[in-house]
Amino acid sequence: MSCPQCGAPVWLPHDADFTQCTSCGSVLAAVQGVLAHVLREEVRVTREQAAGILEAWLSGEGYDSADVTPAGKKFSAPIAAPVVDELHLFPFMRVKGEADERITPLGALPSPAVAQFGYAPGELVEATLPLKEIDQATLGSAVAAALAEPRITAVQVEMRGYYPAQYALVGDGVATRYSVAIGAGQGAVYPDSLPPRSPHAARSPQWYLLGLAVALVAEAVAIPELWPAILAIVATATVFCAAFCGAEARRA
Repeated sequence: MSCPQCGAPVWLPHDADFTQCTSCGSVLAAVQGVLAHVLREEVRVTREQAAGILEAWLSGEGYDSADVTPAGKKFSAPIAAPVVDELHLFPFMRVKGEADERITPLGALPSPAVAQFGYAPGELVEATLPLKEIDQATLGSAVAAALAEPRITAVQVEMRGYYPAQYALVGDGVATRYSVAIGAGQGAVYPDSLPPRSPHAARSPQWYLLGLAVALVAEAVAIPELWPAILAIVATATVFCAAFCGAEARRA
């Protein structure tokens, strides 16, 4: 909370009712200010488990492709051995107001995927100060600025844990690397970017149209009567359209 005597930020344990300002020595009660907690995410995923999560994610059918690589991955190119880095912690600030709340990173994001951890669910416990992952002066200034805003009810600094990971797709002798972040609390995979889809997906509308044309010609030749032929052609076109729309939805 912010000291009502001198304005300095004061750290108060979450289970304490009173504390003392280190700047002016005033004894303060929790009801005299806005609580500011520093929390860290409970790490429930080990590095080895994160590697298994990444392997399972890469083995998924997230990309439409007729090619299956020797490793069984359904990508349009072979996947090089993925690498999972050590555990990292990144701080976010959650400012809660009377009507809403906002989340901002405390520092430069190491990758775009890390920004999503501020919104991911996780079990948070109280952290001990100081925190090596963030400059204490920066932390104090950010909390003090948040406490100075009107109608603020709580401020939380959350240290979110994740494992940086990389993998590569090899095509035409060139390896293109991609990076992801794996949550240390819930094990979710957040990619920085995704590989392009298989070229087979771009050709698929032509194959659908060719198949439809062949089926319609076959029906027109096989059914000499006019109305039965028309009904058969309409039914076939409906089935093909449904199949095509379903395939396009899965690719999207």
